[in-house]
Amino acid sequence: MTKTIAHPGVKATEACANPPAWAVAERDLLARLGTAVEPFLAKYLKADGTLIYRDDWVQGRDGLDDLYESFYNFPLAYLLGAPAHLLEKGHRQWEAMTVQGTAFGLVHNEYEVGYDQFHQSEGNLLFYFLCAADPDNPKLQERARRFAGLYMNAEPEAPNYDEEHNIIRAVHNGSRGPRWGYIDGDSMWSKGMAPYGLPFDDVPGVTSYDDVAAWYNDPRRNENSKRLIATMNERMGRGDSVANLPVTSLVTNAFLMTRDPAFRQWVVRYVDGWWQRAEANDGLLPDNVGLGGAVGEYFDGRWYGAAYGWSWPHGYDSVIDAATVAAINTTMLTGDTGWLDLPGRHFDMLYAKGKRIEDFRTIESSIFNAWVRNAAAVTGRYDTYVMPKRYKDSGWFDFQTIGLANLVQTWAVTQSPADRARMVQLEQDEPYDWTQSYPFHSKGDDSHDRPWLKFLEGNNPDYPEIALRHAAEQVEHRLEMVRTDAADLSTVHIHHWQNHNPVTTEALIQLTLGAPQALYNGGFIQSCFRHFDPDQGRPGLPADVAALVYAVGEASAGLQLVNLSKTEARRVLVQGGFHGEHRITSVCVDGAGEATAIGGRYMVVDLPPASTIRLDVGLARLAAEPGYDLPDYAAFASRTNA
Repeated sequence: MTKTIAHPGVKATEACANPPAWAVAERDLLARLGTAVEPFLAKYLKADGTLIYRDDWVQGRDGLDDLYESFYNFPLAYLLGAPAHLLEKGHRQWEAMTVQGTAFGLVHNEYEVGYDQFHQSEGNLLFYFLCAADPDNPKLQERARRFAGLYMNAEPEAPNYDEEHNIIRAVHNGSRGPRWGYIDGDSMWSKGMAPYGLPFDDVPGVTSYDDVAAWYNDPRRNENSKRLIATMNERMGRGDSVANLPVTSLVTNAFLMTRDPAFRQWVVRYVDGWWQRAEANDGLLPDNVGLGGAVGEYFDGRWYGAAYGWSWPHGYDSVIDAATVAAINTTMLTGDTGWLDLPGRHFDMLYAKGKRIEDFRTIESSIFNAWVRNAAAVTGRYDTYVMPKRYKDSGWFDFQTIGLANLVQTWAVTQSPADRARMVQLEQDEPYDWTQSYPFHSKGDDSHDRPWLKFLEGNNPDYPEIALRHAAEQVEHRLEMVRTDAADLSTVHIHHWQNHNPVTTEALIQLTLGAPQALYNGGFIQSCFRHFDPDQGRPGLPADVAALVYAVGEASAGLQLVNLSKTEARRVLVQGGFHGEHRITSVCVDGAGEATAIGGRYMVVDLPPASTIRLDVGLARLAAEPGYDLPDYAAFASRTNA
């Protein structure tokens, strides 16, 4: 039986004088993030917030994203419950990086002049999280509309989109429109790019990476490099690329800010264009479309070969990251999970082409998954399952260990057994214990999905405490790196600052929201819940409150809340879905007794001092239009609804 009450919510009745270790660690981490940024900012910033760095730009078209990436998770930490000054600092750093980027000639009208979306989407995360944290900010609202308009022909000087052919006209694009060509200059072949090999195999005199390697400073190799780059500019420098699919996040962000249906319509139409091209290519996404609208127009009819496409440099990882981001955006905007078949079927196809090998260190593999690399080093087991991730004329190649990022994202949206089954199969095919956690901080602050999934299954009960301990250790490790950093900051690599940023959010997102980390190439968080503090009028967990999503299902999730304060009551406003896209249908305390009908976006949970509550929450997934809208805090505040 379900009972209905006037104001939907529940109140904790269980005392908690000795809170669980994970709850203490969670609150400690949220507080530590607020103090950890201070020495980081003091070390690397000028008084105006710009980076201590050289005055000229020597990276060519590349690198603006790295400036923004160095601070991208400041507002994300804030909206989870970290101190409010992180939002202020996030705003300051976006403004400062935009000023600095403008001085470098990389920014026009507050947006990237023109580069690929694989990189732009990484840099845009800071903007997206600012919008999610502060959606009523008029500057952000105006920018969200204007930035999306760059790809909807709303800005005359940025004709990026060809409506007739439903394509973005160049792989490098931005505030000045299509940026034709691909590389400015004659050489780019550093040692760091060597593992990815050559983009093309049909350029005279260029049969291996050694033929163009820049570090030799050899005239013959320099001439080879010029020929290869000319070929890249001719083939890659015009027309659409599958790597442009993360543009849908820029437009989806505008919808989440405004709910203007024009933004939804554009996303659906653009993604459908790629869907139709895949259908015409036996289900496989092609990676290129010419200005005339034909696949293979500049690649002798080949469906592969574009920048950040199937052949070079990353293959599956960049193609399917882009497809996953776009498919999730379209699913979120339409409520139709069928779009998620786009990335899913590619994994199924390539996984079937995979194989088990005795030692993955012996194969020519351009990338290794971070969790697998750590697991192998600890266990001494290098025999595992690998699958091919790139394609050229000779067929599928570059067999690699397998990450979960795309799989866990689609599963987070649907919670369907079919999406979970892919990961179950991988676990069976690997020799590793998925309950094990390893302390590392990857570029995307991700890759700890395996032990988290086992926790949600009920088979890894210590994961919350371990994950939070590892996260705290990574904060201190980064701060030690900052303290001992003696580099000449005018000459450092453009990844230097992001590699020293001490903020980490993966464990907090997993545990408090019931979600994986957002895909680093422009993805949005796909969660069971989002929390607000109605008494303080801000996003995130209230002071002293810890949250743990301990189970998820297709129509439900388990949530425990703890109030660590021994003297103050706290009220938590729980939202269904990060963007309000889920409806909370009901809630049952401790899985027993009557369920309370909720039937809305929010649920109030009152926590007396030193109390805890475990909730079985019913969820209708994708039942509502998503948006960044903040709640009417006054309507939910304790003084109003006590």
